[in-house]
Amino acid sequence: MAYTVDQLCAYASSISGLTDVAATPERTILENAIQDGLNEIFVQTACVITQTRVTLTAGADEYTMDRGILRILNYAQSTVSSTSALNVIPAEELLRRRFLVSSGDVRAFAMLGTNVLLVSPPPVTAEVIYFYVVPVPNSVISAGGNDIFASSLPVFGKRALQAYVCARALEHNHDYKSVAYWEQIFEKEIGRIKMRGRQLAGRRLAPNQVGYPDSYSGPQRNDVYSSGD
Repeated sequence: MAYTVDQLCAYASSISGLTDVAATPERTILENAIQDGLNEIFVQTACVITQTRVTLTAGADEYTMDRGILRILNYAQSTVSSTSALNVIPAEELLRRRFLVSSGDVRAFAMLGTNVLLVSPPPVTAEVIYFYVVPVPNSVISAGGNDIFASSLPVFGKRALQAYVCARALEHNHDYKSVAYWEQIFEKEIGRIKMRGRQLAGRRLAPNQVGYPDSYSGPQRNDVYSSGD
């Protein structure tokens, strides 16, 4: 089911009183809030993951990463690489190693800022590192009829995005009491998205125990009352 930018702007307009008429300053506020909200949902929940690869070249220890990445969640070396674990270390430490190690199998990497990848030691031959990342959402603002879900937002993220946009619209009106209400809804929806992600992965929370435990196996104190009393 499609959910368009126009529909979301109309919804936020009905809550905040901002106009959703195209090309007006207030409509721009709503559209910016949509894109910001998508970014925030993606970052906080990691609800969308994609794979990107960096091909290393012999002797080079510095690479430029794709700027369309919000978070790096995991990584793996190609099958032709050393079977030794790849470690993440602080960029400062890796820079100190730069002049102390020669080429070899890549053992460690670091991120300098958000787009510079450093590896150590420089590889002897070409290698590939696969990164599993949270991407920047696809833009859906170019036309009002664009489907929000074309951003790759899961359908169960709709309520969180609505709450975020309403909060930002009401913030523009300096209605901070209402902002707090919608931000609370946003945080609850973020939790639901994370829970849905766990369910999709086949994981469940451990059931809560109701009532008293069947037995108590913890240590018992006997230094308060003497057993001889």
